[in-house]
Amino acid sequence: DVALLLNAAARHSEAKELGSKEMAIDSAAIDSLANRFDEEVRAARASPRDAANVVDALGRLQQRHEDLFEAMAEFVPSHIDRFGPRDIVGVMVAYGRLREPDEP
Repeated sequence: DVALLLNAAARHSEAKELGSKEMAIDSAAIDSLANRFDEEVRAARASPRDAANVVDALGRLQQRHEDLFEAMAEFVPSHIDRFGPRDIVGVMVAYGRLREPDEP
């Protein structure tokens, strides 16, 4: 599951910042996972919780993925009735971490 993998990478990255000596996460691997989730969002197969968790993980990793954020800009408004308050807040916090504009 992409959301779980990206969140594990974000937790790993945060642990590394706190002094862990473990290996760094490859940004190409993060990009590959984001590409995979972009496909899920565009096909409307993503759950709101997974969408929120993925963009939250990317925000914590400070990793921009323009295609995915473009897809999210369409996905969130068209599926807003499926998003719970926690999901909406998660997306907004992630966009804030990346200083993502709310309009193109």
